[in-house]
Amino acid sequence: MAPLLFSIMACGGLNQSPSPESLEQLQQDSIRVYALNTRFKETYRSDLQGARLYLDSAHALAKKANHKWGEAWSYRYYGIYHSSKNEYYSALTCLMEGKKIFSSLNDINGQSACLNGMANIVSDQGDYEKALAYYQETISLNKSIDNDKGVAIAYHNIGNLHYSLGQYDQALTNFKRSLEIKQKLQDSLGMIGPLNGISAVYSVQGQDEKSLSFAYQALELAKIFEDKKREANIYNNLGYQYYKVQELDSAAIFYKKALATYKSIGDRGGAAVVFNNLGGIELIRENGAGAIAYNDSSLALAKEIGHAPTVRQAYQGLAEAYKLLGQYPKAYFWLEKFHGLKDSISGENIRLQINTLEAKFEKGENERQIAILKEKEANVREKNKLYLAILVISVFTFLVLILAILFYFRNQRAKAKIIQHKLKQKALRAQMNPHFIFNSLNSIQRLYVEGKEDLANDYMADFSQLLRRILENSGKQSISLEDELAIAKGYLELELLRTDHAFSFSVEMDSALDAMSFMVPPLILQPYLENAVWHGILPKKTPGTIQIKVYQKNTKMVVCEIIDNGIGIESSKHKNPGRNSMGMQITQERLGGSANVQVEGIETGGTKITLTLTNNL
Repeated sequence: MAPLLFSIMACGGLNQSPSPESLEQLQQDSIRVYALNTRFKETYRSDLQGARLYLDSAHALAKKANHKWGEAWSYRYYGIYHSSKNEYYSALTCLMEGKKIFSSLNDINGQSACLNGMANIVSDQGDYEKALAYYQETISLNKSIDNDKGVAIAYHNIGNLHYSLGQYDQALTNFKRSLEIKQKLQDSLGMIGPLNGISAVYSVQGQDEKSLSFAYQALELAKIFEDKKREANIYNNLGYQYYKVQELDSAAIFYKKALATYKSIGDRGGAAVVFNNLGGIELIRENGAGAIAYNDSSLALAKEIGHAPTVRQAYQGLAEAYKLLGQYPKAYFWLEKFHGLKDSISGENIRLQINTLEAKFEKGENERQIAILKEKEANVREKNKLYLAILVISVFTFLVLILAILFYFRNQRAKAKIIQHKLKQKALRAQMNPHFIFNSLNSIQRLYVEGKEDLANDYMADFSQLLRRILENSGKQSISLEDELAIAKGYLELELLRTDHAFSFSVEMDSALDAMSFMVPPLILQPYLENAVWHGILPKKTPGTIQIKVYQKNTKMVVCEIIDNGIGIESSKHKNPGRNSMGMQITQERLGGSANVQVEGIETGGTKITLTLTNNL
């Protein structure tokens, strides 16, 4: 298994001075914003959380002084901060906002920096075609302003992309292009990334002596500049060198150094990759249990941050581990998941699309494609009404189709199953009621009208994904607890957008709990979460929190707690006398009655709901 390379994010050159201000105070504020942003750039690699304090100060001061250039760079650096913590959604949101402001200022350098960050993120998520388009656009922008450093960064990241697809000759070409420019610029810090990339390519090509030489050059520079992230990447690369020649003890030493370094800087993506690599060592040692433990850790982190390539490798590692232990049904289960994900993110069709797009760019056709995209974007507002109408019709068509299918199967089953299916249908109607659908569509329309097309597209994608999940699971007798929690997270993320982030939420789960094997009735959490948001948090009119805690009671039972700091159950009853939640009543019946559902007020304010779930295998 070749080590996964991580993109080197472009910081962007701070080579544009703020416009002179007529007022002395505004001049001082501009200088302070510049200095605080620069301080973040200088310290985030060694002290991410400490650097965040500089960034928060810079952003707040820029907003107060209406210093748009400084505000835009703050958003760019927030993108770096969230990417370093694998918080991809937050990173993309900040980068898009920064790019929007840079565009209004006609700042090509800033636009390029934001595009490069966006490309790194979508590449980590497995969307290589979109990543390549972003990288190529950054090359064009940087060449237009003679920014060789930005061009070098883009070439290095394109090398990462080809490496991920197994196109090693193309990866090596782009890494060498990047290194040549960095050497010309005497950018020793920037040389670390391409040196490590060249080392990784030589490793998979069997040129071990060259590989180690480049790796140790990169490691020496990373230590000089105290760049912990790149240092960890190089340790991981060195671990692979020794793994390949079957020096497993040495490989494990370097992998564990990489793991410790990733953990010290809070890099969950890097830790996920190293856990998978350590699992590979245990497979060679025929330690199936150890391999499963490492790959479980890798899978949990990779799923948490949405890093598709590592999820795929963890699936493969689990399949091989269970095969080694002779547990063939489980091995087959993980192998199926591996092949499904492999086909979706790294098939030959994607390689062909990448090569085609790159060829078009080299011939100058990329500018024409960009012009076509801009023309399409100009027509988006005119087509909004048509898109919304199609979406509404599609939603109701799917609902009618699903209800018809449920009705057919309900009449084919035994009489004892009829009541259970009726409860499922009622729960579906209570949870996905027209109010929720229309409110979501109105929110999408509002974002388009306000010109926030990227955010509206993200909202629409999240809404469609949530609706698809609900429709897929509504006809099932049971789903995994992991899938149920994913639906709950999707619902809360939509409500965050609809309520302008009036609350925050967290999900805590017992690490010993196998959420994929524990089966529960579908769609049991959403009614309680909806009640917490709309009748607990929002009436309070101050930012609230919602916590979901899941832990194992015994081998057959799991307890799920939903805790909010809203106005509390008693205050809610006074504000809404006579109101009863049909969704909550139906869900209580589905869980076996009031003995398994406890609702209680919290003395400090808020409500705690405790659900006792039995494994529905």
